[in-house]
Amino acid sequence: MTFVPGHRLSAHLLDVVEPALTQEFPHLRYAAALIGRGSDVLGYDTARSTDHDWGPRLVLVLSEQDHRTHAEQVLDAVEAVLPEMIAGVAVDHLPAQQVFGGPATHHTTAGRRRPHGVSVRTLPGLLSDLLGIDSLAELDPATWMSIRSQSLLEFTAGPVLRDDVGHVSRTRAALAFYPDQIWLAIMAGWWQRIAQLEAFTGRAREAGDDVGAGVIAAGIVRCGMHLALLQQRTYPPYAKWLGTALARTTGGADLLTLMRAALDARGTDQERAVVDVLLALAAAHDRLGVTDQVRATPSSFFDRPYPVIWADRFTEALRGAITDPAVRALPRDIGSIDTITDSTPAAADHGLRRHLRSWWRETE
Repeated sequence: MTFVPGHRLSAHLLDVVEPALTQEFPHLRYAAALIGRGSDVLGYDTARSTDHDWGPRLVLVLSEQDHRTHAEQVLDAVEAVLPEMIAGVAVDHLPAQQVFGGPATHHTTAGRRRPHGVSVRTLPGLLSDLLGIDSLAELDPATWMSIRSQSLLEFTAGPVLRDDVGHVSRTRAALAFYPDQIWLAIMAGWWQRIAQLEAFTGRAREAGDDVGAGVIAAGIVRCGMHLALLQQRTYPPYAKWLGTALARTTGGADLLTLMRAALDARGTDQERAVVDVLLALAAAHDRLGVTDQVRATPSSFFDRPYPVIWADRFTEALRGAITDPAVRALPRDIGSIDTITDSTPAAADHGLRRHLRSWWRETE
């Protein structure tokens, strides 16, 4: 069977649903989009993706008033016209809570609804489930820093296929990328994380720990992938798709070649290969023009024969370019939630995010 990507399946699904809604609710104004978790939202799905939690999906976004009064009837109308298959793919496939990360909130009735991928939601409900906010008005600097970039992609990456009022499109436009001052602060955090690691590859190697040196080199490469995507004003996805996302950016293939060399090398060759990656990131930073030119050159780490570029200089340059007092008041050398934790459940937990927001605000 020919693989049909999720973006196209969503469009096919709307082709089925739209006429039924027009007939049953001729005055209903709604948006239709592919929003939520999954490789199909990001446009990275392949035939391998089809073995679980995948299939035709569509989010119908109603006003809060229409959702209160019509959600059940809209789902009735949808289910009345849903076929068993769309483009050769089974329509019934996954419960809505698996793609929003919380309990199903689209007025399904247990034991009655089919397990199809059409969900009826409100915009505040989507913001709450995916980003832990109820409206854009909550997006102060601490809140921006507490939302993982993957979650922002889950809200903004998939196609909007219809938007009668424009609320979904306008909200996604506002979330398309970080505000400039937040962007500088987040890049500063990644540079600082690199600064904390860059001398350790050589130290571990000198101590006879080639495995440890490789782990550190890989950690620097991972930080560099986040940084490279941010430099191109692109939200970094979670680990599985970092390389895929970077490969699709301008110059990404060349940078990935350097990163691959850093991961494959051993001994002092690995240290030099890591520096090559950092020099490429440093040059990209200088091309952005968001700070004075840093012009990194490798040198030894104090009296130790480990080559470094002193990555904290980029942190300082970026921090110096931040003029917003609220952003300047954020904790130094920490970065966003993405630099704090590698734990997907922790980073996706809204309770943890609320605690982090309070902590960030208390430091101001």
